[in-house]
Parts: sequence; C-alpha cells; structure tokens
Amino acid sequence: MPSKHKLVIIVVIATIFGLFSGVVGSIVARVYILEDAFNVPLFGELSFKEQQAGSSIVIRNAKKVVVEQNVKIDEVARSSRESLVRIYKRIRRETKKGEEKDDIVFNIENYYRADSFLSQGFILTSDGWMVTEFLPKDIAVLLKGVKSTSSKLALDKALEDFVVLDKNENQYKVLLVVHDVVSGFTYWKINASGLPVKKFGLYNEISSGQIILAINSKNQIWLTSISGIIDDEKELEYSDLFDPKLVLNEKVEESFFSSFLFDLNGNILGVIDGLGVAKPISSFVACINCLLEDNVISRPAFGVYYIDLAKYILDESALVKKGALIARNEKGASFDPLAPAKIAGLKEGDIIISVDGQEIDRENSLAYVIANHKIGDKVVVEYIRQGKFVQVDVVLEKK
Repeated sequence: MPSKHKLVIIVVIATIFGLFSGVVGSIVARVYILEDAFNVPLFGELSFKEQQAGSSIVIRNAKKVVVEQNVKIDEVARSSRESLVRIYKRIRRETKKGEEKDDIVFNIENYYRADSFLSQGFILTSDGWMVTEFLPKDIAVLLKGVKSTSSKLALDKALEDFVVLDKNENQYKVLLVVHDVVSGFTYWKINASGLPVKKFGLYNEISSGQIILAINSKNQIWLTSISGIIDDEKELEYSDLFDPKLVLNEKVEESFFSSFLFDLNGNILGVIDGLGVAKPISSFVACINCLLEDNVISRPAFGVYYIDLAKYILDESALVKKGALIARNEKGASFDPLAPAKIAGLKEGDIIISVDGQEIDRENSLAYVIANHKIGDKVVVEYIRQGKFVQVDVVLEKK
C-alpha cells in the first residue's frame, strides 16, 4: 500500500479516536467534576438533587423561568393595587365669606400627603363596600348605640371626618361603617360605583407550598408561601364559627400587619390582621353576603357543638370514619337555645355525615359548610343515629 494512503488512514483513525475521547472527557467532567464539585449545570439545565435516592427536579431554561415569575408577580401587584384604598382624616378648608375661586391662595396644608393616611382597605364590591381593620375609637363607641336616633346622627357626623382615596386619587365620602366583633374587621361603605373588584380565592383550593404575596399600605411586596391551615384546634367545635388561620413559611413582619394576601392568579386569598395572623378571605364570605342584603353583620345559624371525627384515627369496625359527632360542651349543652338543628330533630350522639350532599370530612368541616350558606337556606342534613342513616331538612336561621 502506498505510504500516501497509509498516512490518510492514520489521520482518519486519529480523528475518530480524538472525537471519542473528547465526548468521554466531557461526560466525565460533567458527572464527576463540574456537577459534583462545583454544581455547574451544562446545556441550559438546573438540577436540584436531594439526598434521597430517586428524587430530583430538573428545570430547563431556568433563567427564563425566573424572569417569567418576576413578571407575573409584578403584574399581580399592579392589578391588586387597583383594589386597595386608603383612609384619610378629611381636610376641611374654611372658605371666607365672599371668597372667589380665583382668590384662593395655594396652601400645602389643603392637600393630602400620600403617606399620611390612617389605614388601608380592600374593595369588596363594585358599589363601594370595603374591608379594613381600622376602627376609630369614637366611631366604635357610637356603633354600640347606633340604634337610637341621636347616636345615628352622631355617627353620620363622625363619618364626615374621614375620606377614602383610591389608587387614582379619587376621593369618596364614607356612608356607613359596620363592625364585625367575631373577626375584628370593619366594613366601610363609600359613595362609589364601578369599582374594580377581585375574585375570592376558594378555601378548599388553598394548598401547602402555594406561593402568595402580601401588599402593605406602603406598596411594599412580601413574597412567601403557605405551609398549612389551622382550623379550630379545640377538641369540641362549633358549627356557627368558621375562623381558620393560614400558616405561612415565614413570620409576618410588623410592616405587613393589616395587609392583604393575593395568589399568583391575582385573586384575593386572605388578610393579615393587626397581630400578624393570616386569615383566608373565605371566612368573611357569610358577612359579605349579609352586608349586600341588609347592611348588617349576621351569620347563618345551625347551633351545634360537635367533634370532628376526621381528626381521629378510628377503629376499622367503626361504621363511619368521618363526620360531625354532636357532643356536649363544657356547660353540658349540645345545642344553642332554639338551635335550628335541634328544632329539626337532631340529638346528641348523632353523626352528621353530609349537608346538601357535601360530605363532612377533613377538607369540609361542618363549620365551613354552614358558613358557605345563606340565612334562610333549607339544607338536607344526612346523619347516623344508632346505626341507621337518616335525613332531615334544616332551615338556617339568622344568628
């Protein structure tokens, strides 16, 4: 064979082995050197590997993911601010007799400072209902005797001392204030229409690990996540009190007390009260419904004390492993006086397993199901008594 041909063959073989060794070298470098020693990902992937075998998450194009999430958070924050309002002490400028508009001298004291507001509120309805934790002491006193004519007139006059401004600095007069003793929040009605509103996040759609953001009165954003929900921690629960709490992954900073929580779809998910306790907005639904109808706070009454069986591990022989077992409270009563459930024929020891076809379980406590009905609703209650399945109609009265 001519030496020229031998040289060509040698070059080809050397090239093939060179390419092969390069591929093998890159794999070794990736697996044993870069990834393990320096955790440097190749080919646009990020790999988060846990210590347990078989558990790994790979995010492709991680830079794009981060950018898109930041954009989403910014969009939610911008749209959510449209539903946030601020409460100010009204500025009263005295007009001198005979003073014309052109004679008014500019005075900075006649304007509201952007940061001098008293509190923040969230718009609930397009026609002007908003919720806030703010309740001036003088108005709180007047609300206790608001049924008298003199107190009603005094309350109307006191409300004239406040004004509500939206994001676009439109000013609204306060018409009515209703305080909810149970939740500690106050509902303000302002003279407005066509206000932007948010969809309420559903209680049974809240999940552990869900990313949420809080917006405080200074327009600051706090990004966190939900680690769980605490319902009534007492052994004996009450059907007419639904007051769960959201457990957040980080402690709430004081600057975010009395702020509002939103999910990444822009829905209002909850509120943070003045003590830093987060509550789902769904616990306010019953109050909002009654406000729209008659401008007062009232809740549907069922009137039962019960043990949530879903929180217990029961014997395999048990007829049911979930439901609400009607039981006595510390005062020896299983029902409220004139409780609708008692009037309908329910008794101590009965196990309520469903209301209007909705099963009573860990996701749907009896208190949650009742809170999502309206006053006057007739519900079909299915329960077990002495091993027999029974149904009865119960009319939810005004509490």
